[in-house]
Amino acid sequence: MVIKSNSLASVAGTELRRLLEISSVSGDETEILAYLEKRCREMGFRTEHQEVIGVRYNLLVNPLPEPGLIITVHTDTVPDEINGSTCRYEIDGERFYGRGAADVKGGTAALLAAMDELFHHSYMKDSGMPPITFAFTVDEEREGRGSEELARLGGHAAVVIEPTDLKICTAQSGSVIMQLRVYGRSAHGGEFESGYNAALRAMDMLEKIDRLPVLNRRHRLAGHGGYNLQMINAGSREMAVPRQCDLLLDFRVLPDEEPADVQTAVDNLINKYDGVDSKWLEVSGAYQISETEPIVNLMQSCYKEALHEEPCLGAIHSWTDAENLNNAGTKSLVFGPGNLALSHTEEEYVDLPEVVKAAQVFTSLISRSHQLKQ
Repeated sequence: MVIKSNSLASVAGTELRRLLEISSVSGDETEILAYLEKRCREMGFRTEHQEVIGVRYNLLVNPLPEPGLIITVHTDTVPDEINGSTCRYEIDGERFYGRGAADVKGGTAALLAAMDELFHHSYMKDSGMPPITFAFTVDEEREGRGSEELARLGGHAAVVIEPTDLKICTAQSGSVIMQLRVYGRSAHGGEFESGYNAALRAMDMLEKIDRLPVLNRRHRLAGHGGYNLQMINAGSREMAVPRQCDLLLDFRVLPDEEPADVQTAVDNLINKYDGVDSKWLEVSGAYQISETEPIVNLMQSCYKEALHEEPCLGAIHSWTDAENLNNAGTKSLVFGPGNLALSHTEEEYVDLPEVVKAAQVFTSLISRSHQLKQ
């Protein structure tokens, strides 16, 4: 099949621009779902709403019982403002800035362009509908309830669209999140020696956490372990020694580790300190599928066919809808345009040429989905 990148670029650029104009902060996906349903129906697809919670629903396109392949992308984004900075909205040449540009409206635009290329123009007329259900989910940025419902379809395999720099991710890091409160003793700031600075105690603890062997391991695809100090709060503008320091720590779990491996090591260290309260808030396991899974083999072949280059395997360092699907028995990989590190920032962007490359891969994947051995 000849894939025309110029036509894909035109459709992908138009779709990406329109998607970025639609606010879809998690919990309010109604407008973007309505737009996606309209576009899919214009291409001749049958659609269905899968109830999630309240008025929120997943949009299923070409809904099938136990589909051979699910291609899914979440519709919700984080808020425009994070850390006191508002996300930039601008198109600079072929670079599209905006909330969700990388996570994951660039991937959504790529999928729409591939669907348009194949079905609106030729493929559906000649070959009929492939054994694929396309799913546009809600709530990925909050509690993942959309993919919990989607997993009930019982698909054999899935491609979950997320920003992976076009790496085919067969592994996903997990995380465990701890809320930590460190106590000290207050004193006048001019007599700081008389106090016991809670913030300095916390810093000492973090230095020791940094050196824990479990956080310094490496995985072939996922790289190194570690943690993100997501929040810290101590003291005031008044001249006083901080009596209390509150922290939120997000620890990475590598695909060959269990969350308990990290939790036990951190707990053992913290328990050596007096005047500390800790609580584990969230636990999310890592996963890895075999690189010989049929969906991995097909995805690699489609990548080579579409882009005439060898694909790279990798791992994504964030929770995705793939976890819920894998837990339900649907072998899932993660793939898409954009850079995860730019996501959730004020400078989030995606480059159109990368979106077009993803569209070329999706076009090949959809057209060859009947080759997926189950």
